Amino acid sequence: MISSLTNNKVKNWLKLRQVKYRNKFKKFIIEEEHVIAEAIKTNNLETLILLEGSNNQFGFTNVEIVSKDVMKKLSSNISLNKMIGIANVSQNSLESNRVLLLDDIQIPGNMGTILRTAHSLGYNKIFVSEGCVDVYNDKVIKASQGAIFHLDIEECSLLKVIEKSAFPIYATGFENSVLLDNVVASDKLGIIVGNEGSGVAPELIAKSHQTIQIPVQQFDSLNVAVAAAICMYGLREK
Repeated sequence: MISSLTNNKVKNWLKLRQVKYRNKFKKFIIEEEHVIAEAIKTNNLETLILLEGSNNQFGFTNVEIVSKDVMKKLSSNISLNKMIGIANVSQNSLESNRVLLLDDIQIPGNMGTILRTAHSLGYNKIFVSEGCVDVYNDKVIKASQGAIFHLDIEECSLLKVIEKSAFPIYATGFENSVLLDNVVASDKLGIIVGNEGSGVAPELIAKSHQTIQIPVQQFDSLNVAVAAAICMYGLREK
């Protein structure tokens, strides 16, 4: 059992709380049992860290037992976790008829919810701009409910994605837009949703195939995760 907070394994695990080390080692910490279950299901769990006295309910083989003090140090939860996982960044390379582009999404809960919805509706290829919140942030992971392990996520220039795209990509917005209900969806398409405060960047809108607007009554401000869900559902593959 590991009981020392200065143990090298503990120190290396703690580094994964920082973006630079997540990027360096291509690993991240997961805390919810159902998220750990998804990591195991997709062969992305490297190490299962169990609190002393807890059961290995998953029968996972690569297990480390730790003391309460170590578990408290590793956890971001207020309540004491019975288990924590060290997961590998997914190396998925997926083909998808529905693609999602995320432009500078800042709030972890929004990002996680968008990813969860994207997987549910078949948008399994995700492009994220460099200005987005880190998709392996612990709050994003929790909000994604493990969907992140089923997606092909690539950080890149969204402008280049649009310019090279062989299929239409729709930006969400209001100016010179068409109603979502009036869009005739092609076999393959992409949707761009933007920053919580400023929306999709003008240069991305200018390069997109068309700007689409969600028909709303009396109030024209929707949470970006809600707006993304409505657009993805409206233009889902049928």
